[in-house]
Amino acid sequence: MIIFNALLDVEPVAKGRPKFVVRGKFATAYTPKKTRDFETLVSDWARKVYKHKPSEKALSVTINASFTKPKTNKKKYHTQKPDADNMKSVLDALNNIVYKDDCQIIELFIYKQWSDKGSIHVTVKEIE
Repeated sequence: MIIFNALLDVEPVAKGRPKFVVRGKFATAYTPKKTRDFETLVSDWARKVYKHKPSEKALSVTINASFTKPKTNKKKYHTQKPDADNMKSVLDALNNIVYKDDCQIIELFIYKQWSDKGSIHVTVKEIE
């Protein structure tokens, strides 16, 4: 059963690698600002669209990431960065909103394509 099916008109942002800084004798890791801002945007969008309790069932998730095609690009497929597996920022943003935790995802389909306008379409299905 589909529990979440929504489109957000925003250019997809890949999950940035954690950054490290040393303060005194301690090293601290933090998420890059671009990733934090994107995850906040996606979370706010999901809260507006999804009005139910977070699912606790096994899930199948499909992410269609559309990237704005540059005018000079002649490639048919989006075979450049960001990598498909770096779309995890979308999954992390939906934690505790659409589902309790992204560890519930047992199937994940990620599609990258060129488009006139950047967008993210996410479909989440509960698996019985």
